[in-house]
Amino acid sequence: MPGSDGAAAGPVAIVATLTVLPGTEDEAADILRQLVAGAGTEPGALAYTVVRLAAESRQFLVYEQYVDEPARLAHRETEAFRAWQPKLAALLDGRPHASHGEVLASTGDARAASVAPESA
Repeated sequence: MPGSDGAAAGPVAIVATLTVLPGTEDEAADILRQLVAGAGTEPGALAYTVVRLAAESRQFLVYEQYVDEPARLAHRETEAFRAWQPKLAALLDGRPHASHGEVLASTGDARAASVAPESA
């Protein structure tokens, strides 16, 4: 349930689709792998997944899940984010399509279990 300021009080997620320039798919994949490795050490990160889409090898789906909104915002200030962002931005074919919001339910590892709906 959102807090009094309208922001999610619990776990939040980002879903983004990135399209890279032709011929840069492997370089982009390497950068995204490095970002995932860095995000895995962030205390507020619950999940960070990158998928290369089968239908279009130049497109990547990125799913990020954080314990709360402050953790999501803190991710953008990390050394890993600051290191990869300009490199990946140079490979993009247009702007990323991204949305974020409150996680309502999830399955997965023990860290993600904190997002299960409360029992009555």
